[in-house]
Amino acid sequence: MDVSKYPKFYTIGITDRCNAACIMCFRTSPNEAKKSRNDMPLEYLKKLHQGLLNAEVIRWYADGEFFAVRNLEYYMDYIKQYTARENGFSTNGKLLKKYAAMIAESNINFIDISLDGATPETLESIRIGVKLKDIIEGIFELQKECELRSKPCPKLKFVFCSMRRNIEEIPLVIELAHQVRVSTVYMMPLDTGFHPELEKEKLSYYPGLEREYFQQAKKLAKKYNILFDHTHRKVLNLDDADETTNKDQLMGHKITDSMIACPLPWSDVLVTQEGEIKVCCYNPRIMGSLRDSTLEEIWHGEKFGRLRQSVLNKTFSEGCSDGKCHIAGGNLHYIL
Repeated sequence: MDVSKYPKFYTIGITDRCNAACIMCFRTSPNEAKKSRNDMPLEYLKKLHQGLLNAEVIRWYADGEFFAVRNLEYYMDYIKQYTARENGFSTNGKLLKKYAAMIAESNINFIDISLDGATPETLESIRIGVKLKDIIEGIFELQKECELRSKPCPKLKFVFCSMRRNIEEIPLVIELAHQVRVSTVYMMPLDTGFHPELEKEKLSYYPGLEREYFQQAKKLAKKYNILFDHTHRKVLNLDDADETTNKDQLMGHKITDSMIACPLPWSDVLVTQEGEIKVCCYNPRIMGSLRDSTLEEIWHGEKFGRLRQSVLNKTFSEGCSDGKCHIAGGNLHYIL
């Protein structure tokens, strides 16, 4: 396969700071909680500039909260240069109201909002320091600011991390999405890698429970014309037996019968706050660093070359099998 001059899909961690203390987050684990956090130096963003000018998708998130960036106005001025068809970020929503006008003035066109409950008691027991009312008020404020400017509001998505304490509320999340005009809701499974004390919150210990509430929520989503899915729907067998779907995607890439095992090494980079470049969040290998190399040098370098060859050969020997990738594990059909 041919390799383009620059990647087309970017995930950029402009900060690893956060203003919440979520119970499942790596930052709240004993070792990580002690580490200092910083924003990405602007010099690294400048090294990405030529690639970002022609990017198809830019996700301004990785390991931090977008609104926790210090001098956010300065970074937003830089972000405004790019006109990717998808250009947005994820947030816990805590400060959405404060920055609603700034977002409305920008070219941000999607926002993923972490929402792990439809009641204050549930959400606020999971995302410590975040208030449900702040999220709702922030959504309304953003919609108002966009209407004042006669601009379309960024596409809003609720991302729901499913666990035992909140699974019964996923239908209520669909109801809330309808009330506040959020067009998409996605579920994802709990990862207890940094918090083994949460093991019993994993829904694998409660056979059939996730499927039951997924199906209830799906019926409501259809009623309200809300796009609803689960990142691991096929892996977890959440569909009805006679159901088919044509919405399977892999990090934004449409899955087809003829596609290679994974397209990401030909299209994607993940850039950490420290300027390290990886291919995705599942592969821990560092392909290079913006501290001492250009994006083009890394993208066309030896490490990416070996990675692409290992995917073509389906050996997945260049880091893919080191993490939790479902493709390297033999299961192509999942959604991210």
